[in-house]
Amino acid sequence: MVTRNSKKQAKWWCIHFGQTEMDLVSAKKLQYFFKKITPHVVFGHHKVFLEVSQCKWKKSLYAVQLKLSSVAKNLNLDMELWQWGVGNSIAESWVMARWKTLTPEFLPLEAISDFMNPLGLDKNKVIENHRLKLLHTIGANSLLDILEIPEDVLLSKCGIWIADFNREHFSCHQSLMEDCLEKVTSASFFQEPRAFRLEDWIPEEYLQVA
Repeated sequence: MVTRNSKKQAKWWCIHFGQTEMDLVSAKKLQYFFKKITPHVVFGHHKVFLEVSQCKWKKSLYAVQLKLSSVAKNLNLDMELWQWGVGNSIAESWVMARWKTLTPEFLPLEAISDFMNPLGLDKNKVIENHRLKLLHTIGANSLLDILEIPEDVLLSKCGIWIADFNREHFSCHQSLMEDCLEKVTSASFFQEPRAFRLEDWIPEEYLQVA
């Protein structure tokens, strides 16, 4: 991915925490650790994304994993349940974390939702299942099948929502991905006595464009 502000290709790491439960103290310590790696941190639903193309750790994922394992152990978190992915965009890194491939013929139809909504915000299973059924009716059984169906056929059979899927880059719209790269400001959040939710860390700027 090439942004308007830089010709350098972005590099994103995704860490999916699964259903790991965290208290506020653990969450704050993890956030502090991530911000030491890179200032560009985006939080989704039970996952975090780090843009590392400009940081010294960009070629040292294993070293970061070792350091993070020590932090997780001290916080009594089971890091073995976490999934990791690397990609050139937020969406790519999440798909790699979940499916371990970016090859269209090996990706199920469900992966289209991961590309279009990598942060996992406002997921509606009823709508997602309806859309998958529509794709099945026109002969799509994998992501590759979608890419081989003419775009006008997809639009006429599935509706305008399919236009949000960028068939060239397997992602959502470029402008949306660029606006994801924002610093997290959560100081006020940690002062509130309530249960920890990863989605509370999402920058307001992302929510405005999503």
